[in-house]
Amino acid sequence: MKDPGDTMNRTWRASYARGSRLAKTGCPLPYLNALPGRERFHQRKLYVCQLGGYIENYAIDWGTSTGYAIALRVGTDLSHGAIITDYWLEPPWPDHHIDWAYDPEKVLPKSRLHDYAELKLVDSKLPDVLNERRLLSRGHPVEGLLCGYAGTPIPSSRLRDRPATAQIVLVDDSGRRVRAPIQLTTYRPPQQKSRRRESEQTARIPA
Repeated sequence: MKDPGDTMNRTWRASYARGSRLAKTGCPLPYLNALPGRERFHQRKLYVCQLGGYIENYAIDWGTSTGYAIALRVGTDLSHGAIITDYWLEPPWPDHHIDWAYDPEKVLPKSRLHDYAELKLVDSKLPDVLNERRLLSRGHPVEGLLCGYAGTPIPSSRLRDRPATAQIVLVDDSGRRVRAPIQLTTYRPPQQKSRRRESEQTARIPA
């Protein structure tokens, strides 16, 4: 015969299932996704997100055109993997048709390029996954830089000192579509800043 006290003294193992039930009752669990058993309840067929920490994503203001440098993580939880067949960025301003066939060396200023290179994001498999339809394997997300060019300037009405929100969209070979927000920091190269100051000063000189 079991001692009734056994039920009271039983040690409950933490799991994603139990954590989910607690979260539904209104109990916040910031570590929910780290609990064991999550993979049985929440398999992400395809996912994309911007890299966190101190890594920034840039819209580079060249005056008459715009460069883009976005640090991404792309992955899947499917056992057979996933193949990305299409992707695009929905920028926060209109009429920006972005060509993504650019290496980081052609887009980023040298100072920023060095920062990304130290984080091993410059020479990554991300371009192959996005452009060459390389297989994404379960448990092996790919991180790297997506760089592009638009022959359209950032609108002059845009506040340069505030981040702008874009959306990255990915489509896989089964037609599944996922999206994620991307915070863009506007970066103006030093030479572009000096040109802008000169044009502003010239505009102030009376005829």
